[in-house]
Amino acid sequence: MYIEKINYLIEVAKERSIIKTAEKLHTSPSVISQFITQMEKEWGLKIFVRTKTGTLPTEEGKIVLRKAAEILSKYEELKEMISTQANIKKSILKISYVPSLTNVIFNTVLELKRESPDVDVYMYEMSPMEVANHIKLGKSDLGLLPMNEAQLKSEIDLHYKKIIDGKLCICVGKDSPLRRFDVLTPEDIKNEKFALYNGEHVKRIFDLFFDEVNILFSATNTEIIKNAVVEGLAITLTYEKTLNTDINVLTGKMYTIPIELPNFNPNPLWTIQANNKPVSSITKKFLQLLKKEINY
Repeated sequence: MYIEKINYLIEVAKERSIIKTAEKLHTSPSVISQFITQMEKEWGLKIFVRTKTGTLPTEEGKIVLRKAAEILSKYEELKEMISTQANIKKSILKISYVPSLTNVIFNTVLELKRESPDVDVYMYEMSPMEVANHIKLGKSDLGLLPMNEAQLKSEIDLHYKKIIDGKLCICVGKDSPLRRFDVLTPEDIKNEKFALYNGEHVKRIFDLFFDEVNILFSATNTEIIKNAVVEGLAITLTYEKTLNTDINVLTGKMYTIPIELPNFNPNPLWTIQANNKPVSSITKKFLQLLKKEINY
């Protein structure tokens, strides 16, 4: 079908090679080359250029490819909607996300299960780059991560939407003397002990604003970090709004205080999805519930 051949353009952009794309899609290079030539002639612009590093999209081509990916996604969504099997198959939702969003994701999943108990949800906690790769490879339906928007714009096969601005806060225990502050600065917390998430984005912030850091421990388990804060053993850094409905915050065992970092703009948090993959009704429902959770 003609519309499905548009996928040739998307795959060539990914593989940077007509030959590799042909092998991947089980067709011949000449069929793909002819289709590209046909589209360039019909649309009156150059989509790809051949270089020493491969077949690359032109600036005009990048715009075309993004729109082409959106068209394919809508087409696949239509096929899913009219498929009779869609009503009998058990719904599955796979979510990849960064650890700072664990609480938000968990609470949203609980609400989703209350409303749609037959849905099977798979949750994958990983680094930002791993989240992006999971979505590109089709291993997850939805990704949530912090990233620079310019970097996301360069990913022609991803659709993205901002869910939380890049605002950071410090989490402290109920007996911390820092609770008297409405806003904190690096100077205010330079002598504190930290329990930190072991990630590159956290390390980058501390390298920029602290000569020395008194680290109690660094871990990839967010629950251990929160326990250290609740017990008054350390403080930690996270995104605003991600702990609004955390049980420790709701019961007054832990408090969040905004922090100002001069001349530094943290990456916002985004949802990402594959452009060529239809957005299921259960994914849409999860996103609706996620918005409510964040704005609690």
